[in-house]
Amino acid sequence: MARDDKSRTYAKALQEIKKGSIESAYFFYGEEIFLADNLSQAIVQKIFKSDKDDFNVHLFYGKESRSEDILNNAMSFPMLADRKVVILKDAEQLEKNGRDTLAKYFEHPLDTTVFIVISSKPDFRQNLFKKLKDSAVCVELKKLRDNEVPAWIESFAESKGKTIDARAAMLLASKVDVSLRELSTEVEKLATYVGTRPEINDEDVETVIGVSRQFNVFELCAAVGQKDFVKASGIMTNMIRHGEQPVGMIAMMYRQFMILWNICEMRENGRSTQEIEKVLMNQFRIYPNFFQNDYWPQAQKFSVAEIHKCMAFLLEADSEIKSSSVKDDTIMHQLLFKLTRAALI
Repeated sequence: MARDDKSRTYAKALQEIKKGSIESAYFFYGEEIFLADNLSQAIVQKIFKSDKDDFNVHLFYGKESRSEDILNNAMSFPMLADRKVVILKDAEQLEKNGRDTLAKYFEHPLDTTVFIVISSKPDFRQNLFKKLKDSAVCVELKKLRDNEVPAWIESFAESKGKTIDARAAMLLASKVDVSLRELSTEVEKLATYVGTRPEINDEDVETVIGVSRQFNVFELCAAVGQKDFVKASGIMTNMIRHGEQPVGMIAMMYRQFMILWNICEMRENGRSTQEIEKVLMNQFRIYPNFFQNDYWPQAQKFSVAEIHKCMAFLLEADSEIKSSSVKDDTIMHQLLFKLTRAALI
């Protein structure tokens, strides 16, 4: 079993790397393997102050590489540098004897080599992966939850020398069917589009990604918050027509009601508007103008009991869409009716 001090979250590992705390052995594994490329690139960038080093960064793939070549490379000294980086991708595809040979290396890894092993489907009964769990810095790359994607977008934009405001990140993240690799491409497009401007905003997302200002998930949430079924229904219909996924809409509406729930509870407990505004900024990154113009007026239309009903309706619809044969737009129309008529149901 891996020692606790060797296990890291993606965010923690990235933070350590950026600070210059770089170990001799890393093991990145799991289903969101794109994040392994982010971490590997961060290591290369930190060591060499560049995105690459032709002499000291060596990439191998398990299916087409021999363990002898990988091992010889890892055990050779760097050229005109203090360290070298060896990256082995698809380690699970390396032939068995090769995996066993590499396992012995990780008993005493060289200080002058940073050896990164990446695997999407490791079998921890095998010697190599057992040894890595014991000796390497291990990062399990789990698929990000919907509510974690905006923060990842902000971090990736920062790596490209840009900031992206919270509303823009959420708008981009609402495309929950999009992979992180594709999202990274969209952020790179946005960074190019804004040119020398340091910040990416929601108008940029609408222009570059093709999201309609009139028919986007924020407008849908606002219409639901205003209890306007006709408007919400029209926005939802147009969003589906333009390829937006109902699951993404539900995720964003659930977040909306989570925020409204917090406001209503604090309001009923006698907290001042200023206090509530501060809490929302800290917990949800809701800026004062959005609080005053959107969330606070919407919260006046709901009681805590209504919000609990709405959150149950959202979970029920999410389950239906994933398992029912009923058309998605039918489920969504029924959902919007319930959300905007919760007090009567």
